[in-house]
Amino acid sequence: MLARDWQISTEVWSATSFSELARDARDVERWNRLHPVEAQRRSHVNACLEGNAPIIAASDYVRAYPQLIASYVEGRFIAVGTDVVLAK
Repeated sequence: MLARDWQISTEVWSATSFSELARDARDVERWNRLHPVEAQRRSHVNACLEGNAPIIAASDYVRAYPQLIASYVEGRFIAVGTDVVLAK
């Protein structure tokens, strides 16, 4: 519908574990910091979600869970979870 009605292309990804993606990204960040003269490594999440396209991460847990990877992607990141407060 996004492509048909508004000419917006999309991709859908599935994450088995946001915590594992965050752990990998932290490990890569640490390795790069400790090896500044060697070729810099890229985390899996950074390689998959490269560029500055907006990213919406939805989870059936609280939004803090997908938020674990927010600092490791370049695009605008929005996390959506079960902790949404609805106005009355």
